[in-house]
Amino acid sequence: MSIIEFNVSPKYKKSFIEFNYLEKIVNNKNLRVIRELVWRHGEINVSIDENKLKEFNNVEELFNSIKKHNILIFDDEFPFEYEFVSSWDGCADDYEVTFVDGSEVDDKIEDEIMEVIEEDGYYELEDSHGYDMSETIYEIDGELNIKKVN
Repeated sequence: MSIIEFNVSPKYKKSFIEFNYLEKIVNNKNLRVIRELVWRHGEINVSIDENKLKEFNNVEELFNSIKKHNILIFDDEFPFEYEFVSSWDGCADDYEVTFVDGSEVDDKIEDEIMEVIEEDGYYELEDSHGYDMSETIYEIDGELNIKKVN
Protein backbone atom coordinates (compact mmCIF):
# COMPACT_ATOMS: atom_id res chain seq x y z
CA MET A 1 0.00 0.00 0.00
CA SER A 2 1.44 3.29 -1.07
CA ILE A 3 0.44 6.56 0.55
CA ILE A 4 0.52 9.81 -1.41
CA GLU A 5 0.59 13.12 0.44
CA PHE A 6 -1.07 16.26 -0.91
CA ASN A 7 -0.87 19.85 0.27
CA VAL A 8 -4.36 21.38 0.15
CA SER A 9 -5.06 25.12 0.38
CA PRO A 10 -7.80 27.47 -0.80
CA LYS A 11 -7.52 28.99 -4.26
CA TYR A 12 -8.82 32.34 -3.00
CA LYS A 13 -7.98 34.51 0.01
CA LYS A 14 -10.16 34.49 3.10
CA SER A 15 -11.42 30.96 2.39
CA PHE A 16 -9.55 29.12 5.17
CA ILE A 17 -11.58 29.06 8.39
CA GLU A 18 -10.64 27.67 11.79
CA PHE A 19 -13.17 26.80 14.50
CA ASN A 20 -11.96 26.35 18.10
CA TYR A 21 -14.27 24.88 20.73
CA LEU A 22 -13.70 25.61 24.42
CA GLU A 23 -16.01 23.92 26.93
CA LYS A 24 -16.74 24.13 30.65
CA ILE A 25 -19.50 22.91 32.96
CA VAL A 26 -21.56 25.93 34.07
CA ASN A 27 -24.78 25.56 36.09
CA ASN A 28 -24.51 21.76 35.61
CA LYS A 29 -24.58 22.15 31.82
CA ASN A 30 -21.87 21.98 29.18
CA LEU A 31 -21.12 25.54 28.01
CA ARG A 32 -19.33 25.92 24.68
CA VAL A 33 -17.48 28.99 23.40
CA ILE A 34 -16.81 28.73 19.67
CA ARG A 35 -14.26 30.97 17.97
CA GLU A 36 -14.54 31.27 14.19
CA LEU A 37 -11.32 32.65 12.77
CA VAL A 38 -11.03 33.53 9.07
CA TRP A 39 -7.48 33.39 7.72
CA ARG A 40 -6.25 35.05 4.54
CA HIS A 41 -4.55 31.74 3.71
CA GLY A 42 -3.84 28.32 5.20
CA GLU A 43 -2.79 24.82 4.24
CA ILE A 44 -3.23 21.22 5.33
CA ASN A 45 -1.41 18.06 4.26
CA VAL A 46 -3.60 15.04 3.48
CA SER A 47 -2.38 11.43 3.16
CA ILE A 48 -4.33 9.28 0.70
CA ASP A 49 -3.96 5.61 -0.16
CA GLU A 50 -2.96 5.23 -3.80
CA ASN A 51 -5.68 2.61 -4.33
CA LYS A 52 -8.37 5.03 -3.10
CA LEU A 53 -7.06 7.69 -5.47
CA LYS A 54 -7.41 5.23 -8.40
CA GLU A 55 -11.19 5.20 -7.83
CA PHE A 56 -11.31 8.77 -9.23
CA ASN A 57 -10.22 10.40 -12.49
CA ASN A 58 -7.94 12.79 -10.58
CA VAL A 59 -7.22 14.12 -7.10
CA GLU A 60 -9.50 17.16 -7.63
CA GLU A 61 -12.45 14.84 -8.25
CA LEU A 62 -11.64 12.94 -5.04
CA PHE A 63 -11.59 16.11 -2.91
CA ASN A 64 -14.72 17.50 -4.58
CA SER A 65 -16.51 14.22 -3.77
CA ILE A 66 -16.05 14.75 -0.02
CA LYS A 67 -17.01 18.44 0.08
CA LYS A 68 -20.25 19.43 1.77
CA HIS A 69 -21.97 22.43 0.15
CA ASN A 70 -18.68 23.30 -1.62
CA ILE A 71 -16.79 23.27 1.71
CA LEU A 72 -14.00 20.83 2.57
CA ILE A 73 -14.31 20.13 6.31
CA PHE A 74 -11.36 18.78 8.31
CA ASP A 75 -12.83 17.22 11.45
CA ASP A 76 -13.13 13.80 13.13
CA GLU A 77 -15.22 12.54 10.22
CA PHE A 78 -12.70 13.50 7.51
CA PRO A 79 -12.02 10.23 5.63
CA PHE A 80 -8.20 10.57 5.43
CA GLU A 81 -5.34 11.36 7.76
CA TYR A 82 -4.54 15.05 7.71
CA GLU A 83 -2.14 17.43 9.39
CA PHE A 84 -2.57 21.16 9.81
CA VAL A 85 0.48 22.88 8.29
CA SER A 86 -0.07 26.61 8.69
CA SER A 87 -2.40 29.57 8.53
CA TRP A 88 -1.51 33.20 8.38
CA ASP A 89 -2.88 36.69 8.48
CA GLY A 90 -6.06 36.24 10.49
CA CYS A 91 -8.50 38.81 9.14
CA ALA A 92 -11.76 38.23 11.03
CA ASP A 93 -12.99 36.41 14.10
CA ASP A 94 -16.37 35.85 15.66
CA TYR A 95 -17.57 34.15 18.84
CA GLU A 96 -20.61 32.12 19.78
CA VAL A 97 -21.53 31.19 23.34
CA THR A 98 -23.98 28.33 23.66
CA PHE A 99 -25.03 25.48 25.90
CA VAL A 100 -24.51 22.13 24.13
CA ASP A 101 -28.07 21.09 25.05
CA GLY A 102 -29.44 24.14 23.18
CA SER A 103 -30.73 25.99 26.24
CA GLU A 104 -30.31 29.75 26.37
CA VAL A 105 -27.17 31.27 27.89
CA ASP A 106 -27.79 34.03 30.43
CA ASP A 107 -26.62 37.44 29.15
CA LYS A 108 -24.49 37.92 32.28
CA ILE A 109 -22.49 34.75 31.55
CA GLU A 110 -22.03 35.73 27.91
CA ASP A 111 -20.95 39.27 28.88
CA GLU A 112 -18.37 37.90 31.35
CA ILE A 113 -16.93 35.60 28.69
CA MET A 114 -16.76 38.35 26.06
CA GLU A 115 -15.07 40.67 28.56
CA VAL A 116 -12.31 38.10 29.16
CA ILE A 117 -11.87 37.64 25.40
CA GLU A 118 -11.74 41.38 24.71
CA GLU A 119 -9.30 42.11 27.56
CA ASP A 120 -7.00 39.08 27.54
CA GLY A 121 -7.82 37.00 24.44
CA TYR A 122 -9.74 33.83 23.70
CA TYR A 123 -7.14 31.44 25.12
CA GLU A 124 -7.28 33.17 28.51
CA LEU A 125 -10.52 31.22 29.04
CA GLU A 126 -8.48 28.03 28.82
CA ASP A 127 -5.42 29.36 30.67
CA SER A 128 -7.14 30.93 33.68
CA HIS A 129 -10.89 30.25 33.67
CA GLY A 130 -11.19 26.45 33.59
CA TYR A 131 -12.23 25.94 29.97
CA ASP A 132 -10.88 22.96 28.01
CA MET A 133 -10.23 22.86 24.26
CA SER A 134 -12.52 20.11 23.00
CA GLU A 135 -12.09 20.38 19.25
CA THR A 136 -10.53 22.30 16.37
CA ILE A 137 -12.08 22.11 12.92
CA TYR A 138 -10.71 23.59 9.69
CA GLU A 139 -12.71 24.43 6.60
CA ILE A 140 -11.72 25.41 3.09
CA ASP A 141 -14.51 27.16 1.24
CA GLY A 142 -14.67 26.96 -2.55
CA GLU A 143 -11.99 25.97 -5.04
CA LEU A 144 -8.80 24.24 -3.92
CA ASN A 145 -5.11 24.34 -4.76
CA ILE A 146 -3.82 20.77 -4.50
CA LYS A 147 -0.11 19.92 -4.80
CA LYS A 148 1.54 16.53 -4.45
CA VAL A 149 4.06 16.55 -1.57
CA ASN A 150 5.92 13.24 -1.98
